[in-house]
Amino acid sequence: MMKPVHIPILLLGLLSTALHAQGPPIEWQVSLGGSLLDIGHAVRQTAQGEYLIVGETNSMDGDVTNNLGSVDGWWIRLGSDGTLLDQHTYGGSGDDRFNTLVATSDGGSLLVGATNSTDGDVSGLHGIARDIWVAKVNTLGVLQWQRTLGGIANDDAYSAIQVSDGGFVILGAANSFDGDVTGHHGLGTMADFWVVKLDNSGELIWEHSYGGTSNDRGYCIMPTADGGFIMAGQTFSSDGEVTGQHGQNDAWLVKMDSAGNLEWQRAYGGSSEDIANVVLQLPDGGYVVAGSTSSTNGDVSNSHGALDAWVVRLDGTGAILWQRALGGSGSDAFNAMDLDVDGGLILAGQTTSNNGNVGQLHGAQDAWVVKLDLNGAILWQKTMGGILSDAFMDIITTSDGGHILTGRSASADGDVTANAGSDDVWVVRLASQVGIHEHGAEVLTIWPNPSQGRIHFPSARIAQGKRRLVLSDATGRFINERTLLPGIDEADLGRQAPGVYFLSLYTESSVRQGQLVME
Repeated sequence: MMKPVHIPILLLGLLSTALHAQGPPIEWQVSLGGSLLDIGHAVRQTAQGEYLIVGETNSMDGDVTNNLGSVDGWWIRLGSDGTLLDQHTYGGSGDDRFNTLVATSDGGSLLVGATNSTDGDVSGLHGIARDIWVAKVNTLGVLQWQRTLGGIANDDAYSAIQVSDGGFVILGAANSFDGDVTGHHGLGTMADFWVVKLDNSGELIWEHSYGGTSNDRGYCIMPTADGGFIMAGQTFSSDGEVTGQHGQNDAWLVKMDSAGNLEWQRAYGGSSEDIANVVLQLPDGGYVVAGSTSSTNGDVSNSHGALDAWVVRLDGTGAILWQRALGGSGSDAFNAMDLDVDGGLILAGQTTSNNGNVGQLHGAQDAWVVKLDLNGAILWQKTMGGILSDAFMDIITTSDGGHILTGRSASADGDVTANAGSDDVWVVRLASQVGIHEHGAEVLTIWPNPSQGRIHFPSARIAQGKRRLVLSDATGRFINERTLLPGIDEADLGRQAPGVYFLSLYTESSVRQGQLVME
């Protein structure tokens, strides 16, 4: 087992100038895995301040025990300091992997990905190809139930959320046109966006297929303030539900109501390849989409190289407010995004560039993090890794204002201090920036904390005009907001699932942020 490597940090107040250019320092980092390929796809923080990581492992040595087949789904639990507390492999004799997880309201986890196994932990496969695989585990990683979803062809899931009734909504791509899948638009060689709702015991409530006769894959689903959902991915289609397609394939955004019915859709890009890997709704009701583009026309301008990381800000109807192509002359992409404590955007992915918007490259490919404000201006960027290939697949803002990232690393030098073989799961903790206040933000004091929904805050030193209070969860997902009249110093945020949340208080001249624990 590799121990996390902690990097000494000077007083953060002395680093504010450097942070604007280079980002916060690495507080600790750890490589996890064995002698074969291991990848971390998603990370979440628990209410106890620990970290859960899911992904896949080919290994059966090192940190990995009880591998059941060629590739297993892998669940990892780390302490707040990066110490490995627990790990479990799940699957059968086939290929099994987890692409995302949900930290559930009961303290457990929903693990979501794909499988083609028919034994071990897996039952109910619909054919000989891949099914979506959903596994519910408790706090200690003990399997409580599992469910396979799909049909005769390959079906995959990449994103999942828990909704207010305790159920789950899952997004992926279905090549199948039978089994659990209805309304498929193309042949079994082409995928549709496939969105599924399950109850809290894994029973299928509803499902919808969206797309056209070509290949369409959904990579991210997030709830919206009106009770519906926003989905992001890519489309090669120009028929079915897809209109306005620009070229080879476009980034595609689909807005649904609470029952999964289509409200609107928009295709974004140019004449080449454009992908949306992640979408967030902002407190103002608009959206931000991030992914990659190789286009130089259409909706894309000021590109740098063969493949750029791409960020697009939209209004509430999906109209483009601004877009930024970021990177250099190499290949650059964003795989994940979160809201920072100051309301800015924090994005993570990988780069092979050593120019343009990219800092010093360590090797063949670096993991890459970029901080933007909501106008698309770069506040800082940071390349991390060693001489070989490294990438980040997920990032979240932590309860104390830091960031935790996971992905893959083949390096054993530079920022990476160990490698067990091939690619390891790489977990990096960036230091908290709370107290630096890049935009003049002050700390918001909240009590009681922990809370059951009703909170108070000091009003004597806060502007007494109309104010806006915005609540987000630990992944940056918008939960709700309250408009406060002058003189009001309390608010009822409603009962929320136990966990860590972010609270921002906006006035005409300032913003304050604080962390709130819901119990």
